[in-house]
Amino acid sequence: MMKHIVLFIFGVALFGMNGNAQVFIQNTLYPFNRSIYNPAAVGMGQGTNLTLMGRLQWLGIDGAPTLFTTSVDTKVDAIQGGVGGYIIADKLGPLTTTGLNGSYAYHLPIIEDKLRLGIGASVGILQKSLNGEFRYDATNGEDPIVPLGQYSNSLIVPSLAVGLYLSGLDEEGKEQFYIGISGQDLLEPTIDGLTFTPGVGEDSRVSRTFYLTGGYRFVLSEDLELEPSFLARTDGASFQADLSAFLTLKSLVILGLSHRFYNDSFAGSLGVRISDNAFIAYSYDYTLNGLNQNGDISSHEIILSYTFPKVGKRASGRDNTKDKPNSDL
Repeated sequence: MMKHIVLFIFGVALFGMNGNAQVFIQNTLYPFNRSIYNPAAVGMGQGTNLTLMGRLQWLGIDGAPTLFTTSVDTKVDAIQGGVGGYIIADKLGPLTTTGLNGSYAYHLPIIEDKLRLGIGASVGILQKSLNGEFRYDATNGEDPIVPLGQYSNSLIVPSLAVGLYLSGLDEEGKEQFYIGISGQDLLEPTIDGLTFTPGVGEDSRVSRTFYLTGGYRFVLSEDLELEPSFLARTDGASFQADLSAFLTLKSLVILGLSHRFYNDSFAGSLGVRISDNAFIAYSYDYTLNGLNQNGDISSHEIILSYTFPKVGKRASGRDNTKDKPNSDL
């Protein structure tokens, strides 16, 4: 039964009726990994930031989605901007996507020491692969999209993204609010060549997806801050939105609560600072829709972030939490 569900999701999301391949980058701890969604966010913090993220979605389902990313970015004063890049590995049933991207953002000061605008772009490649692991099902027969037996098929396509990222700073130079908009996979490359069956999956493409994100940091007291945030994404045919709130205690512990609309899930998050420059966070997602009728399906996510301070500067824990758009941890 669980394998049937994955095949259904795969077929609808990837190739349904001359459609586009939906490639939403979906993770609950999105405020701490912003350059994955928006290249204009690179270099907005201090030092060099490295973020590792792993997500296991819908555990309990055979072939359920998995997502792993590694991102790095740094501010480069000589070019009045930032540079960065990321690696992404995503799997859903028989489909595996691996991507490598490099990003550049120009930082335009709007109000000196108060408001800045990032204008960014990223280019890279995506490798998409299909294998025959899921081709045959005793109930539904063969899936003509998937290669026969244990054979696999793969192709490499280009990737292009652009974005804008507006960041407001408080009197101490820490990020007070942000809002960003970006477009991913703007070239909409074709992936017809993935299938071995003529006439199946024709005119299938990696669809353009658009992201809108934002957040505001409220200072409630000397030891307590609250940051609500949102992330909305669409490919023109479907829409998904996350609303989250993260409470920071003494700049050491972060507690979070999130809701994902049109996927009917809630998530709780816990983050702990393990040094001035290092932070680890975990989230647990519980699915409420019909996919989880037995109540045994859950999603898990973990992020580890480390900031290498600039030479001659000590990157404080609070800076690493609030001034790192890629990881904000």
